Amino acid sequence: EHLGWTIIALYALITRLAALGLRPLSSDEAARALFTRDIAHRGLSALAANPQIGSGWIDPLRAVCFVALGASDYSARLVAAIFGLMLVGTAFAMRRHLGRAGALAFAAVLTLSPTVTYFSRCASPAIPAVTLIVIAVAIVFALVGNTDTGKVAGLAVTIALTLSADAIVTPVAAMFIAILILFGIWELLVGRNPMIRFRVWWERRSAQLVFGAAIAIGLFFAFESGFGRRSFLVSILAGALRAWLPAVHPDFRGGLDFYLPALGLYEFSIVIFATLGAIGLLVMQIRTRMAAVAFLWTILSAVFFLADPVHRPSWLVMMIVPAALLAAAAIDWIHRTDAWILIRYPLAMLALLTIYVQVTANFVRVAPDSSEASWSRHMLLFWSDPATSAVARQEFSHAESAVAGRGSVFFVDQHPVAMWYLRDLPIVDDIANAQVIVSPTIQPKESNIAESSDFTIEEQWTPHLAGLNARSALRYFIAQRAWSEVSGNDVRVDVRSQTPAAAAPAPIATPTAMPTTLISPTAAATESSTPSASASETPTPAETLSPSPTVEASPEPTP
Repeated sequence: EHLGWTIIALYALITRLAALGLRPLSSDEAARALFTRDIAHRGLSALAANPQIGSGWIDPLRAVCFVALGASDYSARLVAAIFGLMLVGTAFAMRRHLGRAGALAFAAVLTLSPTVTYFSRCASPAIPAVTLIVIAVAIVFALVGNTDTGKVAGLAVTIALTLSADAIVTPVAAMFIAILILFGIWELLVGRNPMIRFRVWWERRSAQLVFGAAIAIGLFFAFESGFGRRSFLVSILAGALRAWLPAVHPDFRGGLDFYLPALGLYEFSIVIFATLGAIGLLVMQIRTRMAAVAFLWTILSAVFFLADPVHRPSWLVMMIVPAALLAAAAIDWIHRTDAWILIRYPLAMLALLTIYVQVTANFVRVAPDSSEASWSRHMLLFWSDPATSAVARQEFSHAESAVAGRGSVFFVDQHPVAMWYLRDLPIVDDIANAQVIVSPTIQPKESNIAESSDFTIEEQWTPHLAGLNARSALRYFIAQRAWSEVSGNDVRVDVRSQTPAAAAPAPIATPTAMPTTLISPTAAATESSTPSASASETPTPAETLSPSPTVEASPEPTP
């Protein structure tokens, strides 16, 4: 068991922290990174500028990383990577309730999961949110038969941090309230003396309940109000509406079309063993409360996110983590049966296939390559949100080096990726005063352009089940070859040789001090008696500037 935990810990460290800056930041990540950089420069007063850009505590925490390590792709993702490690470590805290094999299995499937690994290496708040949810579940189970006030305070802080981590946590919190109601109904129907037991619990825990609720509400208010710098009600209403309003019109077919390819091609191990766990629970072979909570959490999450017409790849983790918890309960159950001798070999094969997908999705296919042929595009299923191309970071770095880092930049369209990778150049409001110009390719070019580059800044692929068959699925699993069209967004980066000067009035000829000849009467008489030159002949400059001996130079220059 110790060897297993050591291997999992080392592998999790490598896959979460190694080469975090390998993949360029996406548009969403770049927008969050720019906001975090603003907080690092201006302090908490920047939180009032854009209350919807992120949570009330993740962005300041990321700003601390920027201050300590500098603004970079690595530091922008470090917070999510740390919480990804904490998510794996939380499995050890559940060892008592999951069993030794179950806790190891929970840590292993989370460590090997391509989806959990991918979003642990992003700046998305989904991983911190789901990590705090699992920590809260672990604390609740640790409080069973325990009255430790420190754990109650820790649970209150965790709930406040969870609710303010991301707006999508609001429906997840409603799921847990529904789970508590279902457990209460079950105890009311099959338990002994349920009302007496509830009164005893209330007498013992009411003070702790009020204490924890006060801490949770106070911290939640502080985080959602940006520590008093923005409207608390506006933030709450905006987050609730953003999370709940789209679900009023469910779209199960669209949800299946969006999420099933990733669940089947990436998370097949978790899906298989979660299904076994559900079967074991329904046939009463698994009789633990942790498995029951995981089962209800998985069902409610799947129903909500499949019905929600708004689809985000990062929301996959909200379905995968409870399914992984249910799969761990199934593995612990199988481990205590004679079938384990046969199951462990297919399990090892599934683990190897999962590692192949994990490494490919996180360390091989790091960014879209627009130079590939249209019939041979390699894309990830997570790139239904626009993903920054491999060439974009190189082109922006080249443009910045072309002006030696001392120029200025003008953005025709304020694209977050372009603004992030050109963040060290000052932004000007007038295109005529910029050395670097970032614009759409249809924008007319400015004058005095030394070099220009057109490239695809980001690409997007929305896979559909309609075009997926056995052959395309196998080809995608092996080589990640897309089976439908890929769309992109092109930009142009122009670099001026120098900043054009401001318009000046038309130049006026400056008088030149040239000797002017005064012809003497003698010379005039001589000239009149001499045959003149042809009218077509023009005197040379030497003849004009060199006076003859009979010519006297004027003492004052005449224009």
